[in-house]
Amino acid sequence: MGRPPRLLLKFCDFQAPDFRFTEAQPSLERLDFVADTRCSASFAVLKERCLEMLRMRADHQAEVTQSIRLDLENLWSDLPMQFKLTSNLSASAESPFERDFLANQRLEYLHVHFLLGLALLQSTVDPDDTLLETAREVLSLVTEVVLLKTRLVNSGSHMLWKVRPHISSEAATCEAYS
Repeated sequence: MGRPPRLLLKFCDFQAPDFRFTEAQPSLERLDFVADTRCSASFAVLKERCLEMLRMRADHQAEVTQSIRLDLENLWSDLPMQFKLTSNLSASAESPFERDFLANQRLEYLHVHFLLGLALLQSTVDPDDTLLETAREVLSLVTEVVLLKTRLVNSGSHMLWKVRPHISSEAATCEAYS
């Protein structure tokens, strides 16, 4: 896919910047590429911890999961309100760039929740209600992004990159058969 091989976090000396957002006036925090990078990096660290836990399947998995969940909730609560998607994306009055940013942050948050649910899953045949609700939320948001793709601007989330090739290949396949 043209991407470099994935490096595991445990083999890197990743110096995470301070992800504390402006404490004095968080409402002044801007939605821009810097904010997107900071948020994406912080969620990526949590996802990496989840993947490591899934690879190892430790005896103390419940404690590790709880620790990651606590870090995730702290990260989410520390985000300024304007960084959180609180309504439907279509009802949002923000600019296309900001809508894409909000959708990306919400999907990052839900992705970590989904990975945590997978880590605690005993059987893939019988997922619990929490995991199914998270999957439903992800599907709902991705569907909304697909429907609104013309009203989004790529804020760095690569949402359009994820959505358009799939839609384009389906359209090309339909045209080829017609």
